[in-house]
Order: sequence, then C-alpha cells, then structure tokens
Amino acid sequence: MALIDLSNRLDQTARQLCAALSALILTALTTTTVLAEEANNLESHKWTITAVGNHEGPQLGFIKFNNGQLEGQATCNSYSAVYSTKDNNIIEVYRIGVTQLICKVGNKMEIEDQYLSGLETASRYEIKDDMLTLYDKKDSVIARFK
Repeated sequence: MALIDLSNRLDQTARQLCAALSALILTALTTTTVLAEEANNLESHKWTITAVGNHEGPQLGFIKFNNGQLEGQATCNSYSAVYSTKDNNIIEVYRIGVTQLICKVGNKMEIEDQYLSGLETASRYEIKDDMLTLYDKKDSVIARFK
C-alpha cells in the first residue's frame, strides 16, 4: 500500500513539474516574441530625424537600425555605431564612429554635436504612432524621428 501511495505522489509531482516547466517555456517564448517585435519595429525602416532637443527641421538627418548595428546621417556627417536593446525598450548605443566634415552653414555643427553626444547617452526608446523618440537616463528627449 505504501508503494502505491509513493507512486501516486511521484506521478502528481511529475505532473506539477511538467505544468510549471510548460508555463516557464511559454513565458520565455512570449517574452522573446515581444522583444523580437519591438526590435522589428525599431528596425522597420529608416527614421528621419525631426527634432534634436529644441531644434526642429526637415534636414536634420536619419538613423537606421539593423541587427545590432546602426548607421545614419546627421546634419553634416555620416555616423555608425553598435547598439543593443533589452526589455522595456532599453537601448544602449556605443562605439560611435563619425566622418569629420565641417559644416559652416548656420548652426548645423552645434545641432550635430548635440545629437551625437546625446546618442551616446541613449537609454530608452519609445515608438508611438509611427514616431520614434530616444531618451537619456534622466528621461530627457534626445531626438525624435518619423
């Protein structure tokens, strides 16, 4: 009788472990799917810069994200970098490389310097209504894109 009781308890424990493992796998798959969808949204197209800080305008450049690499054109120079994303739209941008052209028209270099130094401090992004916004660690807007 004790052997049958032990066998029943082992069967019950095995069923509980299988249920817990299934729930864990389902959670992991769902999280992976959500992260992949967020990355796909970020990587969905070339984002045109519409604002850098208080500067708005049609010719501020663009950024394109692609599988951990980003590239773009600021007001004067081309740039590239490495990036990574995590849960909750966390983003890190590092190893930024920039061409060394000098623009003497208006305040283009000032805007570019503000944008590129801000890009290095990016910590979060938000995509809403086909608009991308990058934020720094203080949750201040670095730049907006469409």
